[in-house]
Amino acid sequence: MNTDAAVIPAGLTSLVQPLDVCLNKPFKDHIREQWNKWMVSGEKSFTKGGNMRAPQLYVLCKFVIKAWNDIDAEKVIKSFKKCGISNSLDCMEDDYLW
Repeated sequence: MNTDAAVIPAGLTSLVQPLDVCLNKPFKDHIREQWNKWMVSGEKSFTKGGNMRAPQLYVLCKFVIKAWNDIDAEKVIKSFKKCGISNSLDCMEDDYLW
């Protein structure tokens, strides 16, 4: 399959995995923002005991789709470059690393 495996030493995950470096926090922030809006004004249903039910799956899927679409494509590119995964080989993008 033309794939190389790599072992990431303990403590370096936050430096070499693109999602951890630049994308997880803004993605989660977007999800949280939508969740808060849903909690305030979304359509909800309750159990007989009065507990609020979780949003339906299609609502959660909409949260994820919108959150991903709200992430700028340039941020995705930057996260891979910052981890040294897709930098140019002529050393012109080495300043992204640190």
